[in-house]
Amino acid sequence: MRWRAAGWVAAVAVAIVLVIPRMQEIRDLEQAHSEGYGRLLPNRDPRPILANIERAGYRTCYADYWLAYKLEWISDGRVRFITWHSYDRTPAESRRRIASPEAKCLVAKDGSVTLASVPPPL
Repeated sequence: MRWRAAGWVAAVAVAIVLVIPRMQEIRDLEQAHSEGYGRLLPNRDPRPILANIERAGYRTCYADYWLAYKLEWISDGRVRFITWHSYDRTPAESRRRIASPEAKCLVAKDGSVTLASVPPPL
């Protein structure tokens, strides 16, 4: 009987140790402080990247698929994106954006923002 109680105590302790960090991750996701779970997905808040883009005055940027569509959605269309090195679900719109004369930026996967004087190579 004592072993059975010790087993339950150990199971509850392990559950608590595993659940508390996950609860914090869920809270972070709900409050938009992160966008991924642990090391499985990128855990970066995209809002500082968007703030850097807007502070620099760019209205059109190149970025990879996931970052491009996420940042365009978060910006509510204030900044437009052209996908590169990835699938483009709006190729006609991307061609129009590439042809526009305004200065464009390039957003790297690490979140750095630089001037894209010519379209980056696919």
